[in-house]
Amino acid sequence: MVSVLALHNVAILQTLTKHQDWAVGCITC
Repeated sequence: MVSVLALHNVAILQTLTKHQDWAVGCITC
């Protein structure tokens, strides 16, 4: 269970960073 939650958290962090990158790209655009 802990490993599954850890992987889920990592996936959430990755999606958040992707959203941040997209937001920064949109701002610079």
